[in-house]
Amino acid sequence: MPAYLLFVACNAIPFYTDTELRFRAVLLNVQLKVMFKHIQPIAITVAFFFAYVLPTVALFVLGGIGIAERETGTYSATWLSMLLVASYVGCPVAGGYLVARLGKQKSYTHALIVSFIAGISIGLMTEPFSVRSTLMWIAIFSTSGIVGAWIYERFTAKRRTSAF
Repeated sequence: MPAYLLFVACNAIPFYTDTELRFRAVLLNVQLKVMFKHIQPIAITVAFFFAYVLPTVALFVLGGIGIAERETGTYSATWLSMLLVASYVGCPVAGGYLVARLGKQKSYTHALIVSFIAGISIGLMTEPFSVRSTLMWIAIFSTSGIVGAWIYERFTAKRRTSAF
């Protein structure tokens, strides 16, 4: 590499002084605080627990009962498959609705955060782990969570415009 190109490449990389770095860090901190000012972690935690953790535990328990019934010969996969569909579609909608109701402000942002956390946790529980399946769960849950927040927004808009 010629010395001139090395000189140009080294000068193209910005070097900041300590004061500039501190200013940039403070500016980033202020921007993050403003951006996440209305995010309520307790609403996200409660919605995640009631809309994702409890139904997942119930699904594991009922799935275990279904496997035990399969060994005895009285197994019907219909109710278990309906329960799977309901939990993979209904729970994110319920989670989006619940977090939007608890969060009050920025309901769609709250719904996306809860759905993102749930998608990652479900993606981590699949065997074997794959990034593609995790992204699929995040996409499914985020869409359903946004629908739940939208339902909440529609109900509150109707309540505001009603005569009562």
